[in-house]
Amino acid sequence: MDSAEAILGYRLRQHHLGGVTWIAGAVAGGDSIGRLERATAEIAAEAHCDGRPMFVPQDEFSAWAWLPLGARRDAAVPAMSLTEGPGGRQGSGESRPELPAPPELVTPGR
Repeated sequence: MDSAEAILGYRLRQHHLGGVTWIAGAVAGGDSIGRLERATAEIAAEAHCDGRPMFVPQDEFSAWAWLPLGARRDAAVPAMSLTEGPGGRQGSGESRPELPAPPELVTPGR
């Protein structure tokens, strides 16, 4: 286990919150994965995670992520979506209105 953690740069013996990230309608050749990784890091910081998340791209537009919770069993995760701002500037925005609002508290294992 120690060697796997060293290779991954991620502590496996802790609680985690897993998620899937994606960008719909993105253009090939863009920085979609970079955008997703930055958004994942921002969510981890907002959730007060114990370290950096493990981020695993699946293709050009999606990735899996695990947020390190340490000994905690739950985390408040902010609702966010990536949006195009004025002049094509990318950033975090409000949740999309057509999607149901996520719960305020996510409890792994339930």
